[in-house]
Amino acid sequence: MSAWLQRRWLMPAAWVMVGVLLVTLIVREGTARWQDARQWQALARTAASLQVQTRLSAEQLQQSAQAHSIVLNEVLAENHSWQIKGHAADEQSVQRWLLAVQREGVRPLRWSLEQGESGMSLELELQQ
Repeated sequence: MSAWLQRRWLMPAAWVMVGVLLVTLIVREGTARWQDARQWQALARTAASLQVQTRLSAEQLQQSAQAHSIVLNEVLAENHSWQIKGHAADEQSVQRWLLAVQREGVRPLRWSLEQGESGMSLELELQQ
């Protein structure tokens, strides 16, 4: 009879133990996911509150233009815009350069290209 009593109490106790372990695992996993979600939300709030203020200097514009085979003769800064005059070998180099400065957060407002004897003459107005 003691074996019967032992089995009668042992089996439910084992199932209770398995249940407790499952609940513990579920709670731990849920808590970990909840903390991850809170961290991502905090990161998103922080990223949204940051204001990217990358201001290009005249020297950076010169270097960027030079890397695209463009010579800038005149670079005038006015508030948040640039008035630029220069020369380029061809239209494609100007286009590549404009795409590069757009990736830096600069927006072309006005531009003109004229074919000259020594290549393309360009005038640009860029806004930061």
